[in-house]
Amino acid sequence: MRNGRFRPHLEVGGAATGRWGASGGGALQLPAEIRSAILAPEGEVFLVSDGSQIEPRILAALSHDEALASAGRGTDMYAGIAELARLEGVALTERAQAKVGLLAIMYGGRSGEIGALLPHVAKLFPRAMEFTERAARIGEVGGQVTTFLGRTSPAPDERFKRTVADRSTPAAESRAVSLSRSYGRMTRNFVVQGTAAEWALCWMGRVRSRLLTETVSACLCAPKLSIFCTMSCCCAAPSLRRSVSRGFCGSLLQRRRACFSGRCRWNSRSQ
Repeated sequence: MRNGRFRPHLEVGGAATGRWGASGGGALQLPAEIRSAILAPEGEVFLVSDGSQIEPRILAALSHDEALASAGRGTDMYAGIAELARLEGVALTERAQAKVGLLAIMYGGRSGEIGALLPHVAKLFPRAMEFTERAARIGEVGGQVTTFLGRTSPAPDERFKRTVADRSTPAAESRAVSLSRSYGRMTRNFVVQGTAAEWALCWMGRVRSRLLTETVSACLCAPKLSIFCTMSCCCAAPSLRRSVSRGFCGSLLQRRRACFSGRCRWNSRSQ
């Protein structure tokens, strides 16, 4: 906070995957309970358009998993997965289970409840499962993976190579297996998260190009686009909403049959 204002520092492409980062207050992870406290300045409005559940939708597109893409055609992908599971007689009939199971194949969870859900996820979405497993296998042996637009995952260092190659004792083998799996988890998620970052950049660029005739200044925080504009633009509110929505529909991978949904809301300061 400075001079009564929340002033975080945004880090463009701060992560290896190209995702944006922030410091100085967790601007990208504000708890829902306090988001309403963020208001536009006097005479301006605040529009937030949220890319809903982007990473699992990106996974559906990259893996060409038609079942997962179909489950994501609604606004709540996890609810769609639960409904599909009920129709198929698979034990992922609760939204919470569907979410945990799907996130597990993207992040590599295997223990406890997560491990018990994975066979059901694999039955419903075999292509998505194999896509992430293949990325993980590449990483486990020190390989590199790429995103849809060609961003390459970091190469392993010499320590990785030495540690993974050393199987001389049970302790050394345990270290080798642990490090190998850790790198595999990174490459498993890199392809999806990195492509989601690329999608967000394409979407933001598309929205900005459609708003060239409007009086706006934008603060871009993937996968959300936050726009401040003067009250004189309020008469153009429908066009702003259309521009943002069309940005969703026309961005990267839309032709891959994965459905991307979004929500728009206004937050204006009283005059």
